[in-house]
Amino acid sequence: MEIKAVPEQLYDYQDLLFDWHEEKEDNDTNLQGIVMLFAIGNANFIASFDWKDDLETFLWKMRNLRCLQQHHLPIDDSSLPADGDIPQWCLLLNEQWKSIGFQIVFIDTDSDEYWVAIVPIDTD
Repeated sequence: MEIKAVPEQLYDYQDLLFDWHEEKEDNDTNLQGIVMLFAIGNANFIASFDWKDDLETFLWKMRNLRCLQQHHLPIDDSSLPADGDIPQWCLLLNEQWKSIGFQIVFIDTDSDEYWVAIVPIDTD
């Protein structure tokens, strides 16, 4: 199976997906969810982070998200401590973006990985 991230870049997830399929109890549901996360992640709608990613990696991945680019969301790098972690940096960005109507949400995958998306704040 190949998932196309961008026209010039192909990803082969066959072995990885097979391993996950073999490990999970509810195989079809989990496999579909994993494929969906990777597909929308490769399209830069969401970002995935390892629990130990550093600030530079966090900023690079966040700045590549389509929502951030489309809405020109600012990131004040100086407000993010270099010794922080993914949840702390997301909380600080939420504080920065609250007044302009956006927030970061976490997608729970029951793993040590963080999947995040930027979404409008629902005011209804």
